[in-house]
Amino acid sequence: MSPSNDDAIRVLIVEDEIEAARLVTRRLSYYPSAHFVVTHVPDLRSAFTRIEQEAFEVMVLHKRRRAAPPASGVAA
Repeated sequence: MSPSNDDAIRVLIVEDEIEAARLVTRRLSYYPSAHFVVTHVPDLRSAFTRIEQEAFEVMVLHKRRRAAPPASGVAA
């Protein structure tokens, strides 16, 4: 018996790199007992638009790391 969309876990992936989004989607498929419905958007602005239109149980965000400040003192 296949799960219905009522049983689906709706996932919003916010990722500007399509291959990274595909990797997350592929990893979710490793859990056959869960039914994921994945939506991908490239940026936070698009994510806000989507969450105004529909509900999601899970949001996966890609956080960009900023360049680390120069080290100084004992930690350097």
